[in-house]
Amino acid sequence: VVNRDWRLSIVTLSDGRVLSGVVTDARERAVTLVTPTERFVLDRDDVESIVQSDASPMPEGLLDPLAPDEVRDLVAYLRHPVQVPLP
Repeated sequence: VVNRDWRLSIVTLSDGRVLSGVVTDARERAVTLVTPTERFVLDRDDVESIVQSDASPMPEGLLDPLAPDEVRDLVAYLRHPVQVPLP
């Protein structure tokens, strides 16, 4: 189950471009879309449509190579309030 705030959105622009990412802010005059590599602030007048997918922005099968105990350990680590800082 993917929280509504983190569902993938497909945004079609009036110039024909199609962008996909997470809509982090949607206001009367602008929409903010975050992709894995960029952040776009789009003028509402340039947006033809926004379709929210039920799919997660995470790739399918990401946990497939892991053993069940590795998945358990990863989820426990991510749920912990503090992770190990990077060097």
